[in-house]
Amino acid sequence: MALIILGGGGHARVVLAAVGEATVARVVTPDLVPGDRLDGTEILGGDEVLAFHPGPTHAAIGDNARRREVVGHVGARTWQSIVSPHALILGPVEIGEGAFIGARAVVQPGARIGRHAIVNTGAIVEHDGVVGDFAHIAPGAVLSGGVRVGDDTLIGAGAVVTPGISIGRDAVIGAGAVVVRDVPDGVTVVGNPARPLER
Repeated sequence: MALIILGGGGHARVVLAAVGEATVARVVTPDLVPGDRLDGTEILGGDEVLAFHPGPTHAAIGDNARRREVVGHVGARTWQSIVSPHALILGPVEIGEGAFIGARAVVQPGARIGRHAIVNTGAIVEHDGVVGDFAHIAPGAVLSGGVRVGDDTLIGAGAVVTPGISIGRDAVIGAGAVVVRDVPDGVTVVGNPARPLER
């Protein structure tokens, strides 16, 4: 059965590159015309076609809230996790359904990656780290040992989170930030050392 990729944007292209040509994949997105192609992969149409394509499915949508919305809307399916053949998974790790681990990402022993989470290109999740459901660890971000990241949280590109830090649900860590203190739910932090963004 073909792998169904939900989404037609930039992250979908990254996911398609990770699954490679050996995997038969089809794209479902309302943003592109059925019969067209996304990097060589056929566009089936919008979610109305899902009833006719029951295969394993992956929500290839970079935005956490939108990814959660689409997964909730689509409902029960076989959600496929995807690990790039160029990622490095070391030791026992847990990878939740529908998660994505990108090229050159490193996931160390004892780490847990939540459902529909993204560990993007070149990101690092060190030993015993926890990445919540629908979280996104952007390219080049580093989670040191024992870091806990809540559901729906975004860790920006190139951010560094020091060992043992806890980051709450629906938080945002700005690109390049260095996090040295715990971050509560829903808070955005930026800078080095990271501090709450003043509005």
